Amino acid sequence: MGRQTHAASACASVLEVTVGQWAACIYILGVWAGLYSGKSRKQHKIMPPEVTGTPDFERIFRAQQNCVEFYPIFLVALWAAGCFFNQVLAALLGLVYMYTRHKYFHGYAESAKGR
Repeated sequence: MGRQTHAASACASVLEVTVGQWAACIYILGVWAGLYSGKSRKQHKIMPPEVTGTPDFERIFRAQQNCVEFYPIFLVALWAAGCFFNQVLAALLGLVYMYTRHKYFHGYAESAKGR
């Protein structure tokens, strides 16, 4: 009985780390989006705090802001799912979210003609 508990505990710890790693990866994705937005700002010569400019800049800036706005919601949902429901499912959904958020950012940043 003690061995099963230890094995289950070790497995849970590994999955908690995985959920934590996805949270960190999503954070890094958000930082990358911010840097990309900053690069676009520099490229289009738009100084902070201005948030309007060329359509290309506005799409990139809005995509970055959407990522920032949804990050806290995702983080709470990820940890709640990992702690109270199924850690494997939470880890897989974290991976799916990271992939789709990355695709969303690039799709939103492209012109409507390019989509």
